[in-house]
Amino acid sequence: MIISSDTPPRKWTSVEAKILRDFLNSDAGQLALEWVAYKAPELLNGEHKGKTLVASGEVKGYHGAMSTLWNLTVEQPTEAKTPEAYPSIDDESAWAETDKSNTNPT
Repeated sequence: MIISSDTPPRKWTSVEAKILRDFLNSDAGQLALEWVAYKAPELLNGEHKGKTLVASGEVKGYHGAMSTLWNLTVEQPTEAKTPEAYPSIDDESAWAETDKSNTNPT
């Protein structure tokens, strides 16, 4: 099976949610979950800060993926939103919180 992240998956419906729920509740699904849990990345002891940060990211990604998989049994996935680096310059409400003490009145 080849999974590509370049193309969006087809629409997720309640039919797929039920099939996934039934699978995860089956003997094969439970065994698959046991194997996935067994192979989960582990946090390191902090001895090497760089490796510990990488391991922390792996654990966070693993838990995010598992949470998404579990949530697919009960809800339709939402499209990931790409956060804007900065709000639109024309959006006055987004800039209302900025510090205006450094402005130079003329």
